[in-house]
Amino acid sequence: MKKNNMASINSKIAFAFASTALSFGVIAPNPILAATLTPDDLLVVDFTLSPTLSAVPNALLLNLNGFIQVNQPFTERTAKLFDSNMLLGTATNSIFGTYTGLLGSLSSSNSWKSFSSPWNSGNPTTINFDSLVDSSIDGRIEFSIATGEIEFDLDRVDVWLFLATNTAGGWRIDGLNTTSVRVVKKSSIPEPDPLLGLSLFGLGLLLKKKLSS
Repeated sequence: MKKNNMASINSKIAFAFASTALSFGVIAPNPILAATLTPDDLLVVDFTLSPTLSAVPNALLLNLNGFIQVNQPFTERTAKLFDSNMLLGTATNSIFGTYTGLLGSLSSSNSWKSFSSPWNSGNPTTINFDSLVDSSIDGRIEFSIATGEIEFDLDRVDVWLFLATNTAGGWRIDGLNTTSVRVVKKSSIPEPDPLLGLSLFGLGLLLKKKLSS
């Protein structure tokens, strides 16, 4: 009877430890993982926005939900946000960069915010939010790691259009449609021409000025 009681107590302690550890994102049962990312790869997420949104967004979050196996430390995560071929901003994050093992998730792995947004979780990058507010963005995110290797489930990659009400809270805005999630070799993605991006931006300002005059 004493052995059974001890076994029961040990099971409860183990369960409590695993549950607590999982809540901190560092221990979990080994899942079935579908994609591998190294410094030679890019995770590419394409998205569009519905014409009418329920609220005015002031943040955009890239989430790697579910379990992530870190085979070798990734040091830093980098995510570039594009509107078609124009780079809007690059977000970097080094949280868990030296860790090896199983992570519970990387919610808000990388994020972007508007100039007036209070959002300040995970080292967000401030960008011009006009194309997100008016739903005109032809969105693409290119996510990469600096070193190491990670495994994760492509089905759990998610992008949130967000209305932040404080530095780490708010609510998700419906209307973001993810059209593609894939891992590709960096060599297969042509580098965008920064001069073309500036030219298009300047042309847009000129047209806007002419239409308003």
